[in-house]
Amino acid sequence: MICRICGHRNAHSSGRCANCGYDLGYQTLPLDEQRKSLQKRLEKSVGIQERMPMTVRSRSRAGYVGALFALLGVGVAIYIVFSYDRAVLDAVPPPDIAALQEDATRTTDSLPLFIGSDIVYVMSRDGSTAVPRTNLDLQLIPEGSTAAVLCHRSVPYNSLVVFIERKLLEFKGVVSMDRMCCWTDSAETRFISIPLVDPPDQADSLPEPVVLKFIVMDDWLVGRVEEFNVDITAPLRSGFSEAKFDSLLNQVERRLRSRTEAIEQRNLDVWAMFPEESTVGDVVDILEATASSFDSLGYRPFRLKYFRAGE
Repeated sequence: MICRICGHRNAHSSGRCANCGYDLGYQTLPLDEQRKSLQKRLEKSVGIQERMPMTVRSRSRAGYVGALFALLGVGVAIYIVFSYDRAVLDAVPPPDIAALQEDATRTTDSLPLFIGSDIVYVMSRDGSTAVPRTNLDLQLIPEGSTAAVLCHRSVPYNSLVVFIERKLLEFKGVVSMDRMCCWTDSAETRFISIPLVDPPDQADSLPEPVVLKFIVMDDWLVGRVEEFNVDITAPLRSGFSEAKFDSLLNQVERRLRSRTEAIEQRNLDVWAMFPEESTVGDVVDILEATASSFDSLGYRPFRLKYFRAGE
């Protein structure tokens, strides 16, 4: 007999299927009897558990609360930053645009640094004009500043002297004219620097200095101290020489040494006097050769003077 369940052919029609264990005798019953069990309603599904009752849970509001605190923190941070920036802007005054533009266009003048003076007056080749070169404000020159004159060898000596005397009157002790400079090459890269002495201030309580006039003429070299009747001359038949100068200076020094008490605690200033028609080149060559000798004796060189021939 063939099993209705698995299709296995069994040798007997009674009993159970040898393959699946189905009751073969149940297959021989009438169809009504076989379907009778299908007409009965099951109370519950076999092997299925009862469903859990559905419960309604309330939604959590923790996310909304966190988002609210986050927005509040962002608002507080923006307020603090804005308040700080406004306080800083209120405390710092706005920049002076005009001053910034002036500083941007202003450049450092290297010539005063090269010469070593706060103000350098550069004279034209004919000595008629002089242009100030400086990194200071000429309207607000600080007291104690120094000035120098820079010129070419061809400048007339009398023009240089007149310019220096005029500037000393303008400065009135606020600025000291401390040197005179002269270019030594056409490329204007090297110069000779001659020390200068300011005249004493009339209101100064220091005693008047002793004046040694160092006079250079075409044929004569003179060392003169009019206060003590010292007048030493030396001929210059072949022009100026350091040997002639040293001989003259030694004689002047011996004469002044006998007046030690009279010149004690007084400066001894050297006036360099040259003919009016001399050029700056003629003058600086002699002053450069004599400056160290005057300085070694404690004399202060130089105040520049000129004289007319025949006087």
